[in-house]
Amino acid sequence: MNEKDVYTFDKNEDAIKRLNELKKSEDCILVKASQSMNFKEIIEKIYS
Repeated sequence: MNEKDVYTFDKNEDAIKRLNELKKSEDCILVKASQSMNFKEIIEKIYS
């Protein structure tokens, strides 16, 4: 995997915005986060 294809974010809102800009219908997105960061919010907003 190329480093330019790896992203990190401090805020969910930033992750959601960037993922929605990048994603295509055929993409598989791995979200690595802790429960305390409420990663469920990210999943719900990029797939809604």
